[in-house]
Amino acid sequence: MMMQHFSVASCEQKMPVYRPIRQRVNVRGDIIMLIKTYCDGTGDTRSRFMGLASIAAPLEAWEPFESGWKDALERHHAPALHMKDLNVAYGAFKGWEFDRRIAFLNELLGVLYRLLRTPHVCPRMTLVAVDAHRRATSAYPGVIPSIPCLCVFWCLDQLCNFYPVAEHFEMLFDRNEPFYHPVHRYWQKQSFAKKHKILSRIDTLFMGGIDVLLPMQAVDLFAWEIQRYWRTWDTPQYMKSPAFGGIEAELLLLSTQNKLWVYDDLEYLAQCRMASNETVRQDIERYSLCQGCRANVRRKT
Repeated sequence: MMMQHFSVASCEQKMPVYRPIRQRVNVRGDIIMLIKTYCDGTGDTRSRFMGLASIAAPLEAWEPFESGWKDALERHHAPALHMKDLNVAYGAFKGWEFDRRIAFLNELLGVLYRLLRTPHVCPRMTLVAVDAHRRATSAYPGVIPSIPCLCVFWCLDQLCNFYPVAEHFEMLFDRNEPFYHPVHRYWQKQSFAKKHKILSRIDTLFMGGIDVLLPMQAVDLFAWEIQRYWRTWDTPQYMKSPAFGGIEAELLLLSTQNKLWVYDDLEYLAQCRMASNETVRQDIERYSLCQGCRANVRRKT
């Protein structure tokens, strides 16, 4: 494929000013390392899949990542990465030929892979099949958690199990997405949150913009690739554009831990919720705060 010649001057975008991340320290008693966690959603209830990706890492892993990611943006004269726009050459990527977009994506993937290979980095992605969730909700009314609730508490549970109990989280969610609210609803009630197994691990919780948060752009790339793989892998569309949903998505699947929720998973969750056996119910305790299904399920705080 012939690349179209372009003028660097005409393609340059004003670069945002990035401030390095600063570590916060809990000074009460022993020092607690804060694990910085960035979360980004993908899809909605009109999509085939809806899900949440998160990447958590200590400060010493995020600083070299930010430096490498920023350098890649500057070399390609891009203000930020938005996978949805890059895929169709829209917005800041208008006029970018396929080869140019692939070169840009490959460099960013290299930076992302280096981050994922760094010790103590925890990447997680969970997707829910929307049609399966709709059918399960109908079959078990009031029992199945909402998709945002299901996704966010699965990711939080994964983080809590990955890191030692002494380590807490500073969490940033992308703006204008529903995943932040199921956590914030209870986390803001500090007297309750301090006693909760999962919420007590969160020291800071807020939303940020992908345009100025470099780690959020990496999570966007991670989320986009995984959901694109599951959405297109069994169709001719997957083979038509392997560089945008092909081998790199398969590599990400192999190098990270992910969960795809289908109907059987949701049915099992519902049966556990309704079980009289307390041991069985504890297996899904992570979803005890999910809105819309607490009335039918006894909750142990």
